[in-house]
Amino acid sequence: MSIMCNIGDAAYSLSIYISLLIITGAAIYALFELRRTSKIALSYILVFIAVFHYVYLYLVYLSAINCRAFYQVSIYPLIIIESLGEYSVFYPDIGQLAIILLALMWRGEIRNYIRKLRIERIEPSTHTPTTPDHRVQDYS
Repeated sequence: MSIMCNIGDAAYSLSIYISLLIITGAAIYALFELRRTSKIALSYILVFIAVFHYVYLYLVYLSAINCRAFYQVSIYPLIIIESLGEYSVFYPDIGQLAIILLALMWRGEIRNYIRKLRIERIEPSTHTPTTPDHRVQDYS
């Protein structure tokens, strides 16, 4: 049973990596202009933060279940509540915040992409009005 309880150690080391990614992302944002290369690097960091955050929660959950502890995780919009026995703690959901920051960072490109889709979809019609016998409609 102690081997399965050591999953918490992996989760702890993963939390250190998440912290380092957050610091690296903040440094890139603060030190460099958000041009294409730094924006892409920061995007990868934010995606890794979101994925590692939820893997961390899963590993902590597995560790608690395998150690027979009553542990519960509730994920709400922008908030996570962790309960262990009768004690609970809530904190901001870093994974959701990373995804929101990612969307905000690329909002101009997303907006242009949506506009481009709308323009392509609403092409002006080359249809000429016709009568039921397929002759051109005369409006004079």
